[in-house]
Amino acid sequence: MSLAGMEASVHTVMQMPGSSEHILIGTRSMTIYLISCQGSVVKSYALDSGLDKSVWSDMSCACASPRGKWVYGGSEGGNVFCFSTEEECLKHTINTGTGEVMGISHHPHRNIVATFGKDGILKLWRP
Repeated sequence: MSLAGMEASVHTVMQMPGSSEHILIGTRSMTIYLISCQGSVVKSYALDSGLDKSVWSDMSCACASPRGKWVYGGSEGGNVFCFSTEEECLKHTINTGTGEVMGISHHPHRNIVATFGKDGILKLWRP
């Protein structure tokens, strides 16, 4: 499987922490991809059918924790989805209450995630 031919717009490209061979790709879809340097999809982190459909929306930004144990996706619907890379599943959902999450970043040494929306307000979270 590769990303060739995908129609979703890419908004995030970053090296996966702890790996020189993998790249995290965020797209305007309900899925975040981990790809190899050759472009093949290694893993995907997606909203699953068991999740309340009222929180489903496309991702608008993505990041990973400094050790690569978590992948975070900020959504157009104002949620942050926290995926465990070890268990390969969605573990937490945070409702930011601000509309679309425009940016997200993980603190380099602490379990803190920063988000901001169109309102320009920075919010700090402990997932």
